[in-house]
Amino acid sequence: MHPHKPRLVFRVGIVGHRPNRLPPGDRSALSFRLGEVLTVIREQVEAFGRGHAGLFAHGAPVLRAISPLAEGTDRLFAEAALGLGYQLCCPMPFRQAEFEQDFAPPAALEPDSLARFRDLLARAEKETRLTRFELDGKRKPEGEAYGACGRVVLNQSDLLVVVWDGERLGRPGGTEETFAEARHRGLPVVWIDARAPHAWQLVEASTTLPGQQKGERAVPVLDDIKNLRAVVQDALDLPRLPEKSGGPEAEEHEARKHEKAKEHWGRQITIEEYYAERKPRLNPAVLWKFFRDLVSDGRWSFAGFDVPDFEQAVEKEWPRNDSTPLARVVNGLRPFYAWPDKLAVFYSDAYRSTFVLAYLLSAAAVGMALLPLAAGWIGHHHHTAEVVCIVSELVMILTIVTLVLRGRRHGWHERWIDYRLGAELVRHLRLVVPLGGGRPFPQVPAHWAAYGHPGATWVAWYVRAVERDLGLPSAVVDEAHVKACLEHVAELLSGQVDFHETNAGRCHRIDGRLHRMGMILLVLTLAACGANFLRNCAAAWMLPAWVSWNLTFLCGFLPALGAALVGINNQGEFRRLTRRSEAMKEHLKDLRASVEKLQQELASPPAGGSQPASVRASALCTQAAQLMVNEVLDWRVVFLDRPLTSPA
Repeated sequence: MHPHKPRLVFRVGIVGHRPNRLPPGDRSALSFRLGEVLTVIREQVEAFGRGHAGLFAHGAPVLRAISPLAEGTDRLFAEAALGLGYQLCCPMPFRQAEFEQDFAPPAALEPDSLARFRDLLARAEKETRLTRFELDGKRKPEGEAYGACGRVVLNQSDLLVVVWDGERLGRPGGTEETFAEARHRGLPVVWIDARAPHAWQLVEASTTLPGQQKGERAVPVLDDIKNLRAVVQDALDLPRLPEKSGGPEAEEHEARKHEKAKEHWGRQITIEEYYAERKPRLNPAVLWKFFRDLVSDGRWSFAGFDVPDFEQAVEKEWPRNDSTPLARVVNGLRPFYAWPDKLAVFYSDAYRSTFVLAYLLSAAAVGMALLPLAAGWIGHHHHTAEVVCIVSELVMILTIVTLVLRGRRHGWHERWIDYRLGAELVRHLRLVVPLGGGRPFPQVPAHWAAYGHPGATWVAWYVRAVERDLGLPSAVVDEAHVKACLEHVAELLSGQVDFHETNAGRCHRIDGRLHRMGMILLVLTLAACGANFLRNCAAAWMLPAWVSWNLTFLCGFLPALGAALVGINNQGEFRRLTRRSEAMKEHLKDLRASVEKLQQELASPPAGGSQPASVRASALCTQAAQLMVNEVLDWRVVFLDRPLTSPA
C-alpha cells in the first residue's frame, strides 16, 4: 500500500592489533572497554528507534558487528558484541580454508586459535546471525589481501572501533593504514588505547590526534560517553540544516537564502511524505507521452490510464530470485527501487503534461481572443458566439493557473526529482554491494552548493538506511561470483547505453522539430504581416474584409503558438538532454569495453602475481556506479532550475 521502509540497522566495525602488540594478561580489561562502548551504542540505537519508530519497518533494531575474527582484538570485539545480541558479519581476506591457515601452528599466536575461530562462527550462526564474506586474496603480497578486507570492513561500518597502541610503524594493510583511511572517508572512529587503562577518544576527520614525541607513543584523550551517543544519533538521524553561527545578522542572512531558494525551487519533500505515498489507480497525465511520441517519432500512441503494480512492473529487471548471492542482493533491493522509480515516472508525467498543456493552452487562449475578429463575430448579432469565445479563453487561463498551482502545491516537480534520484541510487547499490564496495556518493562540485548537497537530503538518508538493511551477502568471492558480477555490470551498462542512445535520438528529434516548427511559424507570421501591410497600402488590392480579419488573426495566433513551442522546448531541456545522453553513451561504452576486457582476462588468467580478480572487478563496478551517480546528480541540477511555472 505504501513505499517500503528499511529496518533500523547500525553497523560497528573493528580494526586492531593482534596478540603480539597487546599487553599479556590484560585481555579482560580490554574486553570490558569494548563491551562498554558497544553497550552505549546499543542503548543509543534502541533509544533512537523508540523515538523515530515511523522511519523504519516494525521490529527490533538490528546491530551488526563487522569483524574478520583475526586473532587478538577482532575476537575480543566479536565476543563482546555477540554477548550483547549483535549479529556478526565476517569478511575474510582469503577463502575460509586458506584464512584458517593463519590460526594453525606455527602461524597461530593464540592457543587453540583455530577452534576459537570456528566456535565464534558457530556461536554467531546459532545465537544471532552470521554473514560470511570470503574474498579471493592471495598470499603474495599478503598485505594487499588484508588491506582489501579492511576496506570491506570500512565500507560496511557506520562507526569504526580502532584498538591502537599509538605507535606508528607504517605497515601496509594494518591497523594504522585502516585508521587513516577511515579518517579520510569521514567515518567516525572510537580509538581505544591498546594498553591499560584503555582510554578512548572519538576521532573524526577534523580531529587532531595527540602529538607523538620522539620515543613516545600517542595516547587518546578520555572522551565523554555523551559524545559517543551524539555520534550514533547523528549517524542515524535525518539530515539537519547546519548550525547557524555569526550572530543574528548571519542567521537572518541564512534565513533569507533559504526562503529565496524555497521560492525559486518550490517546496521541499520530506521522508514522511514519501512514506505516505500510495500507488495511484489511474494516471490521467497521458498528454506528455502522446506529445513525445507524436513529435519525436511521428506516431500516434495513447498510453493507458491504468497504473500496474509497481513491484511486478520491475520484475524483469529485478527478478524474484535468491539462488545466488548476487541474485539475493537484486531481490532484496527490488521493492526499494520499484516504489521511487514508478512514483518518479508518475510525477514526471504529471509535471511534463502540465507544462506542455499550459503552453499549448496559452497559445489557444490568444487564438480564442482573436477568433471573433477572424470569424467576423463582432457586433450585436454575434453576441453569443463572442461571449463563448471570451468564456473559453477565461477557462483556458484558469485551467493553466489551476494546474500550475496544484502542481506546485503537491510538489510534482520536486517529487519527480527526489524520487528519481532515490531510485537511481538504489539501482547503483546492486553494482557495488555484491563485491563489498561502498556507497557511490561523490563529493559534488563547489558550484553545486547553491542547489543543496544531495548527501544532506532525505533521499541520501533513505538510501543509506537501505544499504544498512541490505548489508553484505553471504558469499564466496570466487571466480564464478566475480564473473557473475561482471556479466551483471556489463548487462546493466548495455542497458544504459541503449537507454541513452534512444533518449539522445528522441530528444534530438524533439528539439529539432520544435525548432523547425517555430521557424516555420515565424516565416508564416512574417508572410501574414506582409500581406496585411500590402493590402492596407495598395489601393488596388480590393479584397473582402474577412481576408484582413483572418490575416490579423494569423499575425496574433501564429507567434503565440511559436512561442508556446519554444517554451516547451526550453522547459523540457531537450537540447541539453541530447548532449548529456550522447556523452554518457560514449563513457558507458568505454567502461563496458573495460569490463569486457577484464572478462577476457579472467577467461585466460596470466601466470601468478596479478591483483585479485575481485579487487579489479570491484574497482570497475565502483567506477560504473560513480559514473551513473554523477550523471543523475547532474540531471538533478539541470531540472532543479526548471520548476513548474505559468507561461508568461
